[in-house]
Amino acid sequence: MPQEEKKTEEVVVKVDAKLKQLYRDSMAQLKEVTTKSSECWVKRYSVLHAMIVHEPPIYVAGGYVTDTEFFEQEIGETRQFIYRNIRIVKLATAEQIARYSANRLN
Repeated sequence: MPQEEKKTEEVVVKVDAKLKQLYRDSMAQLKEVTTKSSECWVKRYSVLHAMIVHEPPIYVAGGYVTDTEFFEQEIGETRQFIYRNIRIVKLATAEQIARYSANRLN
């Protein structure tokens, strides 16, 4: 008995234009802060924090389903490492991070 071919429809997911723009802006900010200074380090993880806590998460506009997928493919760091650094940014000042380093504040 021959199998009938099922017609498949292409699923198109529409992303809100404002969310897509937030994604582009956030990614541009991340690329901007690639130096090793503590101020740039703080800004990098502040931007990542904003991308995560936004409702819906901003990384969704980039086509990522989970934060882990986004972190590994776009940022090149593990979820655990990023959340650790976000926690440091939330709890310590830029001056404290520069003085003591993120590793000691962990």
